[in-house]
Amino acid sequence: MEYNFNWGNLYEFYPKNSKNHDFDRLQEVIKKDLYTGVLSIIGRVYRERYDKSGNPESWHLIYTSEYLQTEAEKITALLHDIVEDDYLTFDDLYFLGIPEEIIDALILLRHDKSVFPEYEDYITNILESNNLLAIRVKYADMRNNLSQERVGKLEEQIRVRLKQKWCPQIIRIENKLNELENNDLQRKRRYIC
Repeated sequence: MEYNFNWGNLYEFYPKNSKNHDFDRLQEVIKKDLYTGVLSIIGRVYRERYDKSGNPESWHLIYTSEYLQTEAEKITALLHDIVEDDYLTFDDLYFLGIPEEIIDALILLRHDKSVFPEYEDYITNILESNNLLAIRVKYADMRNNLSQERVGKLEEQIRVRLKQKWCPQIIRIENKLNELENNDLQRKRRYIC
């Protein structure tokens, strides 16, 4: 991967010339403990940002990560919306020392509607990649997106629309995970499919 860093959005959240040198400390934390460093990024970037249900946006990222097992899965879950929401770039993440395995999964998880205007095509791209990290994180993301905590405060018509859009895709993802993991994923469903 050729690297061409531009301070870009990262500079907005971690000013290089701040008196407490947050940015330099963040790089050191990431070198020592990637998970803690990523939590710091999430805390900084998503502070005072709320979803349509009135919950802090960071809760979705944290709850999504709790469905997962490995550190790479958890970190990918924590970062999965950060580029899609245009808060940071892939170059920012690379510069900070996020492993390429995670960045590769994040590239797949970013829903670029100019490339995949249909949600089903976006999911197909993730599934056809056979990138187990991206597939597991997307599964956890969708499970959390349809959880009562996430959609319970939304209007009924919105909940119905989300269920119609996402439930068939969750089933496709479960089938792909079964195929790739060669086991039975009879998971307890905490979402509304």
